[in-house]
Amino acid sequence: MKLAYLSWEAFATLITGISAVGAATYVAMRQQEITERQVKLAELTLRSDLFSHRFDVYEVTRKFLGHIVAHATPPDGNLERFLI
Repeated sequence: MKLAYLSWEAFATLITGISAVGAATYVAMRQQEITERQVKLAELTLRSDLFSHRFDVYEVTRKFLGHIVAHATPPDGNLERFLI
């Protein structure tokens, strides 16, 4: 096929189509990267929340056992202060 047979309109249409495909591919790759970062951030947030909850449980348990060790008896009556 000779390029002389290709009109300017056909050439412009071809270049526009190729550019559109290239741009769409670039956008799709960027979206995939962003999605992967969001997944990683969600996992880190979940781990942080779970750690925070475990730490709260640890603190309450430490206070409860500290009371038992200090007074040689379990806390009387008001156990609700040891609930999370």
